[in-house]
Amino acid sequence: RLRAPPSGADPSLLAGEPIENEDDILHIRKLPSFNQTLKGHDCELLLQYLTVPYIRIPLVLQFFADSSRLNALRCHQLQDVLDACFFEPSLWQPMEDKACPKAVPSADRAHLATPCRLLFNELQRSPDNIVGPLQEMLSYVLAKDTGRYGNSNSLLILYIVRLVVRVEGFMLYLLRHNRTAGPGKGAGDGCLGRHVRGLECSSQVLDVLAHAQTKIRQCIDGKVQPMLEAWFAQAISDRSTHHACRITAHMAYL
Repeated sequence: RLRAPPSGADPSLLAGEPIENEDDILHIRKLPSFNQTLKGHDCELLLQYLTVPYIRIPLVLQFFADSSRLNALRCHQLQDVLDACFFEPSLWQPMEDKACPKAVPSADRAHLATPCRLLFNELQRSPDNIVGPLQEMLSYVLAKDTGRYGNSNSLLILYIVRLVVRVEGFMLYLLRHNRTAGPGKGAGDGCLGRHVRGLECSSQVLDVLAHAQTKIRQCIDGKVQPMLEAWFAQAISDRSTHHACRITAHMAYL
């Protein structure tokens, strides 16, 4: 009996057929089109990326950061796929050390486990592969703003804003943790009151995260907030209570 629903990033679930590796995708007769938002080649590429959970975050993120594919995220199912890639923790590493596999391919994926989830792991190991595409996506969608809420781009803009703000929260947590509880120390984390195993970052990574978080926050405060305020004013003028409530919720989320 399953204790949780299947992963939104499970390629077998999306394709409707068992998929163990990228070779299986080549034998799928009918690929999902996600409401006609992706071409066959792009869909095949996305499913292949989902077969490698440990590195799927940068792969899928860069896939959608392409301006020719960004509009596909209007599809709620693809939003669920991207959210699952980012925010599902994947395999947990209970021990501080893990054994290197003795054969390739390995009999299991225990060596790909992380102590604090995949997104933290990516931000610690290769932050540029995450923050760069996120900033590009935010820039692309803000250019689609027409000055009011309600057109086909509005929900896409709000989704990307939510995604960026959620990832920014992970970045801020890493920055606060490493500033107040250095590696090997037993106390100091502002949220938990102790050092958390698996969240240590080098000074170079912290510099990258701090710079990127500052740029993201400047964009949110300088562009996203004024955009939402303009949308809200127009919604109130149009007496569109539903739209005004949705916009206000996003303003609070920032």
